[in-house]
Amino acid sequence: MKVTTDYQTVVPYLILANADRFVDFTCKLFNAEKRQVELADEDCKLRDGEIKIGDSILMYCEATDSYKPQTACLYIHVENVDDTYSKSVMLGATSIMEPSARGGCRNAGIIDPCGNTWWITSID
Repeated sequence: MKVTTDYQTVVPYLILANADRFVDFTCKLFNAEKRQVELADEDCKLRDGEIKIGDSILMYCEATDSYKPQTACLYIHVENVDDTYSKSVMLGATSIMEPSARGGCRNAGIIDPCGNTWWITSID
């Protein structure tokens, strides 16, 4: 994995219970690329990691007693909402909105296995 220098202006930083599950989910569903990862020295919990989805970087770490889980609400553009939605449910996501057409876009909503909300969209 490499240190990145191509950060967008605002980078989401998620503190997650089970960060490995988040990385696995995003890699399988959104073809996320694993980036820099560091392990904490004392308890071997993930201190800092990042993934890249398309042109966007997300940073994350494993929650600890000092840093409680802080999930996010994320909006993502994909080629096919229906396929992405179906695959997300197969990977353990919970549906909060089935795919539907709205405002010239096709949209769906899920909660990933780590508690993050994803609004999935594509232009019709």
